[in-house]
Parts: sequence; C-alpha cells; structure tokens
Amino acid sequence: MLNRSVLLGQLSQIEGKLFSDYSNEYALLIESWKKLIQDPEFQDRAQESSSPWSLPSWEENLSLSYADNPNPIDSYVAIAADGSQIYPDRHSGTLCSLVNIGIIVAHYQSQKSSIKMDTKPYVHLFEEKDWFEAIDIVNCRRQELEFKHALQAALEIPTDNPIVLFDGSLIFWHLENMSERLHDEYLPRYLALLDYYYKKKILIAGYISMPKSKELVNLVRMQLSDCDPNNNDAHTQVDHMLDTHVAQSFLQPFERTILFANHSPIVKLYPAHLKPYFFYLHVGDEIVRIEVPAWVAESKDNIDSIVKTICDQSRKGFGYPVVLSEAHEQAVVKGPDRDFFYHTIYDLGQQQKRMIAFSLKQVKKRIVSV
Repeated sequence: MLNRSVLLGQLSQIEGKLFSDYSNEYALLIESWKKLIQDPEFQDRAQESSSPWSLPSWEENLSLSYADNPNPIDSYVAIAADGSQIYPDRHSGTLCSLVNIGIIVAHYQSQKSSIKMDTKPYVHLFEEKDWFEAIDIVNCRRQELEFKHALQAALEIPTDNPIVLFDGSLIFWHLENMSERLHDEYLPRYLALLDYYYKKKILIAGYISMPKSKELVNLVRMQLSDCDPNNNDAHTQVDHMLDTHVAQSFLQPFERTILFANHSPIVKLYPAHLKPYFFYLHVGDEIVRIEVPAWVAESKDNIDSIVKTICDQSRKGFGYPVVLSEAHEQAVVKGPDRDFFYHTIYDLGQQQKRMIAFSLKQVKKRIVSV
C-alpha cells in the first residue's frame, strides 16, 4: 500500500524541478519556422545536404493550412479495428498467447445511425525455438489481424464508401528493431494487405494521438544549422521540440497542414502507391498526426473525406474518434478475462493429466491471505 503522506513530502521537495521551461526553445523554433517557410529555395538546399535526420518533402506552400467544413456530414461509414494481447508468460507454465481484435462499424445517417461491435480472439501456441521472439511475433500478428478484420468489415459494405481508421502509424517502425527474419516476413504481409485496400479503393488512415514525431522539427534544425548540421551544432537548440509544437503555432481548431511525404529508410521498401504521406490536424483538444498511403494523398477529395470524418468523429467522441475508442474497448483484455484465460489453460492441463506449473508468484498476485 502506498504511503501517501511520505510520497507528498518527497514530491514537495522536488516540485521546482518537476517541470522544465522550454519557452525560449519554443520561441526560437517558431522564429526559425517562419524564416524557412519564406525561403523558396530551402527545400532544395535541405534535400541536397547530408542530413543525419529523416526530412519530409512537400509540394504546397508551407504557410498554407486547410479548414474543415463545419457543416455536418449527411451520412458516412467509419470502421476501426484494434487489438490487445496476452503475451506468453513463463510463470503460467505454457507458451500460449492470445490476441483479441475489436471491430467497430459505425453507420451515420441524418435520420438513423447504427453501430456494430464485434470481437475475435486468436490463440497461438509458441514453440520453444520462438520463445525469445514471442513478444515481437505477437505484436506483428496483432497488427496484421487489425488490418485483416478492418478490411473484411469494409468489404461487407459494398454500397457505401467506408473510411477505415487505425490507431497508430502506417510506417512500420517497429519492424526496424526486430530480427531480419520477422522484418522480411511481416513487411510483405502488411504491404499486401494495404495493397488490397488500394485495389478495392477503400480509404484508410493511421491516427496518431500525442505524436512524438520530429520531421518538421528536423526542417527547423536544418534551417538553424544553415543546412550543414554536421559542422554546426545550432540545431541542438530545439532538441526538446516536437512537430506538434510547430503545428500549434498556426493551426486553428479543425484545420490541417499541407501534405508531407515521409522518407524514412523502411519506406524505401514500400511500392510507390503505398508510400506514406502525413499531415497534422487540430481536432479541438489536441493536434494529431494522420498518415495515408500515396494513392489516397493524390486526391484532395480523399483527404477532405478523411478529415471531415475524423473531425466529426472527434466531436462526437469529445476529442477522440468514437470508432477508435470503441474498438479499443472491445479489444482490451481486462483482468478477469486474463484470469479466465489462464484458469482455462490450467483446467485443460488437469483434464489431460498434464503438469501445469503455475508460478506461486503469480498466484500470490491474485490471492493474498493474511
């Protein structure tokens, strides 16, 4: 049990150091941003330099922003799929994992709206040889299943033009930190699924709340270092800044930035029509990052539809899209579900007269007697 009085005393001793003041850094960031957007040659100079960071590219004027039409949408269909998991646990005595997928299909109409919710669990038994990669494998499979279930739900709506939202990035950063085997196995799978969305012309977008990206900040770094960051450390003056700090300086609620193309190393492996583009969108309470494939970004009508859907969903969800929130609620594996999973495995072991060695440590976490 937490001793709150002692905790409060300790926090009061460090309260002056709890929060840093980056106001000067922010002021420099905005000043530099204003300079670079007025430089017509900046993009060429930045791209021609040897940047240690990933730099985006763009076609429109950086000073532009686009406002969402405040008029409500008469009708649309929004789909989301999210996943949760139980990783294999050595304390449970078995190498069994669970991925639970939540799917939401929301039909909005002027007269009557409806929402369909569903969940689908997937159990996987690992072999001993895969134990050290088990967590990575579960994460990879979860994302693949999210793509599959959202696609299946969209294909069941042939008469409308559904928009599919995913919680997270369409740039598969996580694969860069995994083994070559997993990278080479799952990247083609993901891209094949994204390609199917393209073939069926189903609009998709990745929704990233509280993004930590620094691609726009990297442009400021280049400006501060006069496009020579390897011989000039002026870029370190904005090390604590994020892209959202740049965007908040000029975006009003329900406005978006122009489109940017991402050029991260893993993106080089994407086919041209699936290469990710991104923009920042003010949804009222925060600035979020939205990612779309190149084929979606090619049409302003596509982007307008996605923005209008996300803005309406955020208004309905008081700052966060309803379908993403509900998909998460359907997917999440809560404590009682987790206990049911492990107890069922234990019961199956008893029925088969197999030895299931549950850890006493895990038992004590669930039942404490005095």
